[in-house]
Amino acid sequence: MIASISPIASGFCLTDIEDPRYQYISSLRNRFGMFLHKASMSLQHQGEENTVDAVDMLIRAVRTYLLEYGDSRDNYTVNEEQYRNEKNVARNFAHQKVWPRAIYVRRARYYHSARLHWNSIERRRGAIENALIDDVVEWSLWHYAIIRRSSQSLLDSICEFYDGVRRRALPVLFKALDPGTDDDRMKGALWTLNLPSLGKYAISGLGSFLEPNHLVYDIPTPRVDKAIAQLRATLCLSDDPEERDLVFRLRKQRMERSQLFENAAQRNILSVLDVGESESTHWRYEIVATRALRTLVRRDAPTSPRHLQYFLDRVYDDHPTITDAGPQYAQRAVTKIARNIKLRTFCITPMDLALMRVRNPLKMKMVIEPSHKLTAKVLADYRTPFDLNQDIRKPSVLSSGKVALITEKNYLTRQFLDRNPPGWVAWDDFVALYLPPSPTKSAFSAWDPTSKDTIETLRNSAIDPEFWEEVSERYAEETQETTLTQDNASFVKSIFQLLQDEPFEALRPTLEKLLQNKDQNKQRAAAEFVAGLISGSKHWSTTKQEKIWNWFKPFLKQLFLNIKADTLMIWTTFFEHIFYHTDPRRVQPLVEFIINEFKNIDYNAEMTFDGIKVLSLFRAFYEELGRKFDAWTEDTLARTWAEINSEHDDWRPKPSLPTPEVFVKECQVVPKDFDIMGMRGVFHKERVDELVHRFGVWRNERLPGVRAYQSTYDK
Repeated sequence: MIASISPIASGFCLTDIEDPRYQYISSLRNRFGMFLHKASMSLQHQGEENTVDAVDMLIRAVRTYLLEYGDSRDNYTVNEEQYRNEKNVARNFAHQKVWPRAIYVRRARYYHSARLHWNSIERRRGAIENALIDDVVEWSLWHYAIIRRSSQSLLDSICEFYDGVRRRALPVLFKALDPGTDDDRMKGALWTLNLPSLGKYAISGLGSFLEPNHLVYDIPTPRVDKAIAQLRATLCLSDDPEERDLVFRLRKQRMERSQLFENAAQRNILSVLDVGESESTHWRYEIVATRALRTLVRRDAPTSPRHLQYFLDRVYDDHPTITDAGPQYAQRAVTKIARNIKLRTFCITPMDLALMRVRNPLKMKMVIEPSHKLTAKVLADYRTPFDLNQDIRKPSVLSSGKVALITEKNYLTRQFLDRNPPGWVAWDDFVALYLPPSPTKSAFSAWDPTSKDTIETLRNSAIDPEFWEEVSERYAEETQETTLTQDNASFVKSIFQLLQDEPFEALRPTLEKLLQNKDQNKQRAAAEFVAGLISGSKHWSTTKQEKIWNWFKPFLKQLFLNIKADTLMIWTTFFEHIFYHTDPRRVQPLVEFIINEFKNIDYNAEMTFDGIKVLSLFRAFYEELGRKFDAWTEDTLARTWAEINSEHDDWRPKPSLPTPEVFVKECQVVPKDFDIMGMRGVFHKERVDELVHRFGVWRNERLPGVRAYQSTYDK
């Protein structure tokens, strides 16, 4: 169905079709269109020489014929911008209603161009328009690039003004992609299909361009819901044989179409793999193949072992140019594959997989009974370490398949709350807590069975020490990076999430060499490996986690001593990566290490950098924890107050009950002078009073002359 819209009176001189003048001008326009079509046909059959300028003039003439309608195509946008600019210049205050005469004149021009623009869109195509559109499509495939570009730009604009252009052009473009077609013609077809107006339409209409995606948006649409209900009612009719036959035929055709999409996707993957694995493929096309294969990694279907092996081989590609881009795309592809395996494991139904609704067996949804005591207890419990040797996966407060009620009396310290806890002002109705894994059993019994061969392929590479040697060489290359690279850490994390501690012994010799090397690039590579290892061990059995921590803890002190100015940001970003959205009890050894270093910091050390590196790591610790750092706040303030005299903000809400309803209600009824947020008082009044008193003493003790900077008062 071709769309059409009602025209708007726009001041055209000739509007009556029966008027002889109208017919005369219309005939002139038709003659001009036929002239352009005949000229196009003639130029297509002439030789290649001395025709480029003529074709360029022809394309510009076709643009005028098809797009210029009462006004230039860009005049609407120009008038809109000029009107807004002049209005902004003349505005004296907000919501101004009265304007100078020039603004009204400019608005009249803008409105008139808008009416002309309205009449120029969704225009009907006749025989001449169809012939000229076909000519433009052919010129978009011509062997001269300058003509192809101008024709493709014109075709993109025509799609905005005429309906049905894509359906008319795509068969010609698809035919130009057949094997044996001239290279320039195929190149023109590819560039034309890449136009914004044609690309999405081509993907939906051609199987070989398909990458399956399933997006479902939960948007209220009453009319659509009603239509769906009527359709379902129609499909349920089983009395009429014709209707049943129609449903069966539609179902069969839909299944055939889905299978065609599936076959086309698999053919694409195999074809690109053949190109990427070929030794004769140029390195630029190998990068393109890697990017294309990464795009073809699907969530709704398992990745083949060959597909994964291709990425694993490119993670440490030794080509001097591919090293910059190829491994980066390959690493992201492996991370994407691992993520899809986890989704296919934890998503029970296809709808869950489409919506990415993960059913983590360690995640528990708890109902909250809000109170200030509960808030204080939750924040205080972050400082209580876990006993990883106890089997605490099934606390008594939880009952299988039910949602437990959490209060300050039965809140257990044996559950993880990774994200910032609610309750700063009010609690949510529910909160997600995570049980720690078992001391001996894996939290996840088995990964997706359809991905078994893919996981085995990953295992064969990850348990090979040479694989990690190659990867470490690339990570430790000399670059301009001064921070931990997230892609590298995520790649290592994905491997250890799927395979748990199986690759650790293969990685261990390589990692220990990097940890002992003081070179900046070697330290960055070590930080990336350790960050991925710790993050990937999150859901291992606690026995395996304890094994990793027992190995890593002896390196912590030496790593801290080896930190220099050029490696400080590396290990700072390492701590930021580890503590981001993480319950500090999951990484208790790191917490204990950084707290111990902070307590023993020497503010009067000979080397200023000795204190800077401690404070830098400690700042990463408390900034990433956010409100979870509350349990250490008072101790931190007591330790630093005498040294730096810094102000510490400690905002705490003061509604009678930390729920949204009570908070909003009390904000409406309490007097204006009531400090419901607890933010109008003086924080640490005793410390401030003491500091003011000491300022007077230090002022009297201030050294005179050039030695004044050495006085406590000046410090």
